Amino acid sequence: MFRKLFLGAAGALALATSPASAAQYQFNIFLPPTNFIWPVLKTWASEINTKTDGRVDIVFPAQSVVPPSRVMDAVRSQVVDGGIMANIFLPPSLPGARAGMLPWVNTGDAEAASVALWDTYEKFFKGKENWSGLKLVGLFQYGKAKFCSTINRPLTTVSDLRQRKVWALPGVNAQVLQRMGVPVSASPAVHIFELVSRNVVQAFVGIPAEGIVSFKAGPYTKSCLDMKTSLSSVGFSMFFSQAAWNRLSPDDQKTVMKLSGDHFARMFGKAFDAADKKATHELKAQGVKFVPIDPALAKALKAAAQPTIDDWIATVTKHGIDGRAAYDFMAAQTAKLTKADAAK
Repeated sequence: MFRKLFLGAAGALALATSPASAAQYQFNIFLPPTNFIWPVLKTWASEINTKTDGRVDIVFPAQSVVPPSRVMDAVRSQVVDGGIMANIFLPPSLPGARAGMLPWVNTGDAEAASVALWDTYEKFFKGKENWSGLKLVGLFQYGKAKFCSTINRPLTTVSDLRQRKVWALPGVNAQVLQRMGVPVSASPAVHIFELVSRNVVQAFVGIPAEGIVSFKAGPYTKSCLDMKTSLSSVGFSMFFSQAAWNRLSPDDQKTVMKLSGDHFARMFGKAFDAADKKATHELKAQGVKFVPIDPALAKALKAAAQPTIDDWIATVTKHGIDGRAAYDFMAAQTAKLTKADAAK
């Protein structure tokens, strides 16, 4: 049924690209071509093409063939051979990749967070989750999601938060604020411009500085909280269909994995950190203030976030994995790699 629904998209894709060959793999990117991730993925594809002597040619449709939430279905149905997907759309049966989205693990260093997420998955989850028709080849993570005010008064207290309507990215951010009794409007990040420009919300949480700029929310942002680690951050998975993966020779599979995994995590993380640093400078130039979070508000957020951590640990434990150890490793590995990056 799904394949029939996307037959038209697949046909249009075939017309827009060169004739398919055994060596060509269509890889879907749901983000627009102006996003910084496109050059990163093109470099990755070029490296694979070079190292396989042209046997593996990864190409990218000019635009996504499906909505962001349906990438996994499209790859399974072989509308495309592979793609990236935001981890907020992963089913509950795949909690491992969500480790990087949990509260208080992200330090703002995307390279550290991305490598730590891959390390955590390899150590605790590899071979223990069923990706059902997919071959996972990489995981990567944005830096800290910002918590910002769109009115002149900075966010200072829980009482103040409850008097505002707050946009939150679905998932951890929305869950935590709802536990605190905060009126929340949860929706994909593409909606933030409409909400802040019309003053529908007076604060937002869930996207990094790079996202604030790229989604054009910067001119409406007055201040953001400066937090050592963030309530959450945005994470992604990258995968091929198992059918596409099986078409690769064993040697080419090894090459793709060598250039994905840890290698891609570092490559993506460095690119994101550069883009986020540039966006932060741009926001400051526009007059956005970055203010320390009030200790009482930090304490309230921590208390409200604990059930999210506990629920993830319980879910992972049901899979026969030590959830507490996995969470602690993710946090410690991110901190360790962040410190190493700072020393470079």
